[in-house]
Amino acid sequence: MYPIVENVLIGQILCASWGYEQTNVDFYIVTKQTDKMVEVVPIACEKQYTGDMYGMCTPVPDKIIGGPIRRRFKNGYIKVCSYAWAKMWNGMPQTFTEYA
Repeated sequence: MYPIVENVLIGQILCASWGYEQTNVDFYIVTKQTDKMVEVVPIACEKQYTGDMYGMCTPVPDKIIGGPIRRRFKNGYIKVCSYAWAKMWNGMPQTFTEYA
């Protein structure tokens, strides 16, 4: 059994919030880990609109929407792509905005 990478466990959810004129929120679930890396897969989110083109979203852990991403977990984050870093989800709904 591998040691836990910075207290990351299989099944934990990570969250990335990014954007310029809008706020996008992406969720990921940890599927594997080694002593140096974690593997995550993107999962769907459920949106609750609280206004015109904004609201709160929460992850849907059993709805995988993409392939695995393997990255080093550094200082509480993983770089999921060139413009977004994911960190441990705090369990609270996340704010999103949309731009038409």
